Amino acid sequence: MAHAQSTNLSSQLRSALEAEKTFKIASAKDAFNLMLSQEPELTRLFTLAARELDYDEQAGRAASAEALATLADVANAVAKEDWQAIDADAITLALAKLNGNDYVRKLLTATRQQIILNNQLTSQLQPITLTNEVCPPGRHSEAATILHNIFNLFYIKELQGYQAQLSGALEEFTPLLAQVWQFADGKTDAKRAIVGTEEQESLLARLKASSRDHVRWWQGFYKRCNISPV
Repeated sequence: MAHAQSTNLSSQLRSALEAEKTFKIASAKDAFNLMLSQEPELTRLFTLAARELDYDEQAGRAASAEALATLADVANAVAKEDWQAIDADAITLALAKLNGNDYVRKLLTATRQQIILNNQLTSQLQPITLTNEVCPPGRHSEAATILHNIFNLFYIKELQGYQAQLSGALEEFTPLLAQVWQFADGKTDAKRAIVGTEEQESLLARLKASSRDHVRWWQGFYKRCNISPV
């Protein structure tokens, strides 16, 4: 009888401990999400910046990467229930590095603007019919030359390099942001921008797709008019 009571007590204790463990994990995730939603250094990352990144701008990039890597480590420690790996002082230092640092904010703002620009440019090109008037057989027309110059002077010399810069930075920061916001609801602005949703892809995917769609029109133009793009 005593043995049965002991076994029953152990089962109850085990259930209680498991419930407490589950509660602590959920509470830790909620606490981390609360920090993300209340610390101004983090909430402002996904708001529009006053200006976009300049070409080859690097100011604040290293500090932003270090700060987000620290916060990603904390989030991963919470996910793994590795409480000893969480350093409150490291969180404070990470937030200090993000304070007044607009690199990520300007990066995301620039990406949104370039997606809009790519889509607008592609929409303006779509109605152009590549007839024999634009691309006469055996020779280059004035219209084709004008279009060729636009592509070289505007897209190749300005947009292509800048958008490659943005893509490279996003490929560095997107995984870090995804880890930091791993407990956030999928409907939040941050989560939509970082990993995307069923309705809309991430900023990185949308930038690449808009650039690919734009270049596809120009590829058709050069093929139809038999012109070298460079």
